[in-house]
Amino acid sequence: MQTKYRIIRAFADRTEIEEREVDLPERPTYRQILALLSPIFDEQRAKSHFEHVTVLGFENQRTDMFVDEEGQLYKLPFNPDATAIYHRASVSRGEQHIGGIIEGAPVIYGTAVYFYRQIWF
Repeated sequence: MQTKYRIIRAFADRTEIEEREVDLPERPTYRQILALLSPIFDEQRAKSHFEHVTVLGFENQRTDMFVDEEGQLYKLPFNPDATAIYHRASVSRGEQHIGGIIEGAPVIYGTAVYFYRQIWF
């Protein structure tokens, strides 16, 4: 199944978004997901650890994003684009925000990978 995803890389002065597509089964295994994501997160820092977060997709559907779980600890740059995706469900329910980001809520640091469909089951 062709699966679109978005790599959102954070830098000190900007974010860069790269759109990609990969052939994955409807319900990929953990090993398949790991094989896809490890090289992306390891570009940022070797042996990185990423975690799954459930997010509200661009078409208001449940979807998946993966983020560096130690991004803040390693002082990686703040990622406003990934954070806005992370906060989207709360914003859609009326939470106060500035530019899609909720003040005082957890934020994303470093690279994030957003999938346009659910891949984590």
